Amino acid sequence: MKALSILRTTTSPALPAAGGAMRMARATRGRLVQGLFCAFIAVAGVVPAHAAEPVAPPAKLALDRQGIRVWTHMAEGNPAVNYRATTVLNSTVAGAAKLILDPDIAPQWAPYVHRIDVISPPDSAGIMVFRMELDLPFPLQDRDVVVRARITRTADGVFTLLGEAVTDARAPVRPDVVRITRYQGGWTIRPAGAGQVEVTTRGYADLGGAVPLSLANLLVPQQLFHMLSNMRDQVGQPAFRKMTASLD
Repeated sequence: MKALSILRTTTSPALPAAGGAMRMARATRGRLVQGLFCAFIAVAGVVPAHAAEPVAPPAKLALDRQGIRVWTHMAEGNPAVNYRATTVLNSTVAGAAKLILDPDIAPQWAPYVHRIDVISPPDSAGIMVFRMELDLPFPLQDRDVVVRARITRTADGVFTLLGEAVTDARAPVRPDVVRITRYQGGWTIRPAGAGQVEVTTRGYADLGGAVPLSLANLLVPQQLFHMLSNMRDQVGQPAFRKMTASLD
């Protein structure tokens, strides 16, 4: 696991030492969960699946900042918050899709992503299976997830990836890694004109292990904001623009 750099926390002199320690522990755990949730959303959507369906229209606009908007809602029978987040990138559909799909590029903007293993490459229907591993800071245990994915592109250029976590005998559970078993969602990339595309991610995720679901739910809007901000910065990098200049 990677070492964790804990930000310095100031404790009020009026608080007893135990109280200060509790505050630091809560702050530290919150930062760890933020990183974990952002990492999982960022690349779990990379490998969407055949059986997944888009979530219902969100009921609440939870964040609207710097051209990034996030909606959240709760669905009956699902304790994990459902999310939808969208922004506009200065890229083509193919360029934005490469940003999401390329296992060598994803770690540059998706925090804690250690590796993405292709279990089975896309078939004639665009269905594939991936395993993604997250290398998390101590004391959190590393995570992985196996996702069955389907990728489509319509005649009008809309690129869609829909997915869900699955069990696959080719990727057995490892004793030192927490397997994420509850995820569904994906990405949609559509032309927006003037050399831009609209990127939307949606779904839900239960991080499992020792991470309280209630805490993870609270962090969804901010983490989606940071993830999409990272994507926007990445497509603006000269090396990435040069790499994708010849893509349709």
